Amino acid sequence: SYTSFEKGIDYCYKAMIIGKRINYEKGLSKSYNTLATIYTDLGINDEAIKYHELSLDISKRLNYLSGIASTYANIGIIYGNQNNDILAKKYFLSANKIFAELEAKEAVIKTNLALNQVYQNLNMMDSSEYYLNNGFEIAKEIPEEKHLKAYLLLQKAKMAIKAGNYADAILNVKEGEKLFIELNSV
Repeated sequence: SYTSFEKGIDYCYKAMIIGKRINYEKGLSKSYNTLATIYTDLGINDEAIKYHELSLDISKRLNYLSGIASTYANIGIIYGNQNNDILAKKYFLSANKIFAELEAKEAVIKTNLALNQVYQNLNMMDSSEYYLNNGFEIAKEIPEEKHLKAYLLLQKAKMAIKAGNYADAILNVKEGEKLFIELNSV
């Protein structure tokens, strides 16, 4: 869907038709969620929310927890893009809680990064730092996950800059850059 939005939308509609025809509700929920993310990428947020809500209704009915959490996170992204940090926080917190219960560590780190940014925007630096530090703790449990650790380091650098601690910011950027170079040389 990221190389051609039109193809992505077409595939989603075809998947929705098939999902309805064979009564595959979990697949239908995933199709709605994917279609919604395409609309988000296109900036058509009303349509994105509509399809996320359809996905969420099905996921809740099926008790499909990872679907619920993914949809909450995607809705949080929309509100974050609109600078509605209060609603973004609500959805990211809901997603984070479910991902933690599912022990989906990478997803927890991603929502931690989002919450770190939302709390920075709300000028709630203690909460922002909590989610960043929690992300680092989880990242230690999955040492092969260098990509997210690099993003955590860049977020830490941004926080250091805001605090006027430029030496720490430079160290974090350099460490993050080292990880990105490692990842790109594989």
